[in-house]
Amino acid sequence: MIHKTKYNFLELKNTKVISGVVLILLFLCFPFASQAQLYADHEENFAYEVKQIDEFFERFNNENTLIKRYLSNHYSQLEVSREELLKSLFNFQSPYIRPEEALRFIEQVHQQENPLRLSFYDDKWFAKVKASVLYEGKERELFLLMSVQEEQNGGSKWVIEEVFADFLLAPAVKDSTAFLNPMSHATDFMGLNKVFENPEKVKGYLSSDYQDDQLPKLVMELQNKKVSFREVEDISYHFLQVDGWIFTVEDFQRQEKNAGWLINRLMPANATEKKAYMETLLQPEI
Repeated sequence: MIHKTKYNFLELKNTKVISGVVLILLFLCFPFASQAQLYADHEENFAYEVKQIDEFFERFNNENTLIKRYLSNHYSQLEVSREELLKSLFNFQSPYIRPEEALRFIEQVHQQENPLRLSFYDDKWFAKVKASVLYEGKERELFLLMSVQEEQNGGSKWVIEEVFADFLLAPAVKDSTAFLNPMSHATDFMGLNKVFENPEKVKGYLSSDYQDDQLPKLVMELQNKKVSFREVEDISYHFLQVDGWIFTVEDFQRQEKNAGWLINRLMPANATEKKAYMETLLQPEI
C-alpha cells in the first residue's frame, strides 16, 4: 500500500512536471508563431507594395514585376490579369477617384487591339518636387517641375523645366505712382532711375504681358550663392500621355498591401484642360 501510494504520488508529480513543461513550451512557442505570422504578413505586404516608380511602370505595363513573381511562387494556381494589376495601382483610400472612371480608364488602357503602355522616355509625364531650401539664411519652400530628357549619345537625365517659389516672385505693385509717364521720351527717359531705386515696385514698370519666369531668377540666385538646398520634402508624378486622362502618382507609406507609389488622382481631361493643368501644376495647392 505504501508502495502504491508512493507510485501515485510520483505519477502525479510527473504529470505536473510534464504539464508544466507543456505549458512552458506552449508559452515559448506562441511568440515564435506570432513572429512567423508577422514575418509572413510583412513579406506579403512588401511584395504588394509598389516600392519605386520603376515598379509602377512595370506593373502598369504588365511586365514580369515582383508581385507577379511572388504570386507565382506562393500561389502557382493563381493567374493575375492585367486588369487586376492595374486595379492594384490605385490608392483605395483616395477621395479623388471615382470607381466608374477608374474602370473606364482601365478598360481604355487594356484595350485588346492596342494595349497602352507607359515609357520612361515619354514626354508627357513630370515629377513635381517640393524642396526645402535656405534663401538668404531663411528656410523657404521651392517647387520644381522635372522631366526626363534624352541625350544625343542615347542616354537620358532628369532636368528642371520650371520652378516656383514665393521668394522668386517680383513684388506686387500697390503704389499707383510706380510707372513711367507717357512723356518720358521727352526727358530722354531720365525717370528710369526710379526703377533701380525702388526694386520692390519693379512690376509697375513692366509690360502687362510680362511672364514671371522664375527659372532664370533661381539660376542667378544660385550663382550668387543666395540659395542652398536642404532636403526633398515631397514628390508626386503627373502623367498626361494617356489620351483623355490625367493621373497623379504619390507615395503612401503604410503597413498594408495597398501601399507605395499609387494613383491618387484620376481626371478626365481634353487637350485644353491638360494645357491649363500644366500652367497651374507648380502652384502649392495642386
